[in-house]
Amino acid sequence: MIILLDSGVLDLLCYPIDDKSLAEDKKIKIKQCLNWFYSLLAKGVYICTSQISDYEVRREFIRINSKGLENLDNFKQEKIIESFV
Repeated sequence: MIILLDSGVLDLLCYPIDDKSLAEDKKIKIKQCLNWFYSLLAKGVYICTSQISDYEVRREFIRINSKGLENLDNFKQEKIIESFV
């Protein structure tokens, strides 16, 4: 099975949950998204995203100077999430 992530889900997966400015409802969404994501990985699902979604999330993390950029880079370096054209 292949799962294609859009920028909204990719943002939730990479957003630093320890960010003190996060509202409680966003923390809950992030935790739910991470649980879903890791359950897919445990099942051996191939997870990817488009380069445009990667760009959109990366651009926003740079704009707000977020540690989420490190998380996004780690997912890509470890080939947990791959991008395609």
